[in-house]
Amino acid sequence: GVLRRGRMIYFSHPIFGAYAKVGQPLYRDLVLAALDLLYPSPNLLASLPSGARATLQRQDEAGRTILHLLYAPAALRGSNHPVPGATNRMVEIVEDAAPLFDIDCSVRLAAKPKRVHLVMAGEDLPFEWKDSRASFRLPRLHVHEAVVME
Repeated sequence: GVLRRGRMIYFSHPIFGAYAKVGQPLYRDLVLAALDLLYPSPNLLASLPSGARATLQRQDEAGRTILHLLYAPAALRGSNHPVPGATNRMVEIVEDAAPLFDIDCSVRLAAKPKRVHLVMAGEDLPFEWKDSRASFRLPRLHVHEAVVME
């Protein structure tokens, strides 16, 4: 069961450990639904796959916010079976990093940015400003991109 009290949500079971051990997508979906209840308008929205990472970095002295997007899915390789003369552990490695396209992003900011641009690609991005949010579409993401909102 799930219990909500104000700005706290309790799960009756160790849901994070259960997800790590079993990998049941329902556990992930329950946590995401709980987060939606607690934060109906998060600082960052991005149409990324679940294996991607997105972080916001505020640089007050420079007057900018940077959105870092990363997508490099790791594959498990190796074996838990003993091999004479070798370590027997599984490793995660990135072998094939396929690009993603047309990623919709929305970032809550204190003020409308004068410019939104891509660091790696070196180009400006058109954006919309509404309800204290800068919304834009990242045309392509290959492993990493940084979006600067000045």
